[in-house]
Amino acid sequence: MMGYSPQEIRELTWVDLTYPADLVENLRLFSSAISDGADSYMMKKRFVRKDGSLLHADIQVMIVRDPAGIPDYNILLVRDISARIKAEEDMQRLLRNREHEVEARTSKLRDSERRL
Repeated sequence: MMGYSPQEIRELTWVDLTYPADLVENLRLFSSAISDGADSYMMKKRFVRKDGSLLHADIQVMIVRDPAGIPDYNILLVRDISARIKAEEDMQRLLRNREHEVEARTSKLRDSERRL
């Protein structure tokens, strides 16, 4: 999913893999969950793959605590939504192009009406 070998991925942290613009919000949610005693949090975020491309994801982080309530480890579920994000971006681009085409045709029609 990220393009790293098992050895390479073991040497990285989730901070290393997080797209810089998403890091502040991810750190805020993580810190808040730890300090508030929450069991989990969810967010949309981007990861940076080994080749530099982005992986868009829905993530759920579950915090497993020991009997005293101290965080012991985390479980991260990642759902790759890159294809959906690309399809949404393509649809928006198509809609913008169609709007420009309609505006151009409307302008031509108005010009023709004025000449008539």
